[in-house]
Amino acid sequence: MTHALNMTIPLKQDPESQKKLQELKRDFATKYQPKMDKALRDSEIVHFARVVVIGDKFLQVITEYEGDHKGYTEFFRKALPEVFDAIFSLAEGAPGFASSMSNPSSKSPKAFSTDPWASRPTARKTARATARATCFPPMGAAP
Repeated sequence: MTHALNMTIPLKQDPESQKKLQELKRDFATKYQPKMDKALRDSEIVHFARVVVIGDKFLQVITEYEGDHKGYTEFFRKALPEVFDAIFSLAEGAPGFASSMSNPSSKSPKAFSTDPWASRPTARKTARATARATCFPPMGAAP
């Protein structure tokens, strides 16, 4: 079954966090995008994924995928910890992703122990599932 995930994260507005956001935007295409592209292709369950920064106040992750929520979350938690740490370290009121992963009592994705492929008899490998993660507007582009 196809599921949509639309996550909007309010971003910290202090000068240090805003500086880190600018660095994330500057480096996204070279440092994070290739890792996301590979993870999306390897997952064989994602139809598309997009990361968008809105006015330096919000970050959105917009995606559509096949399978169960826990399997999806667990796959990307393992495949992209550096990407999620960079994103969640900028989130207002949230610990960094690495911090939440080290707390076993946390309600974070670490608590999921399901095999990401257990709910699917075969991996769905379609043209849509090999879509690239995109940033629109591109994170490094001038406003």
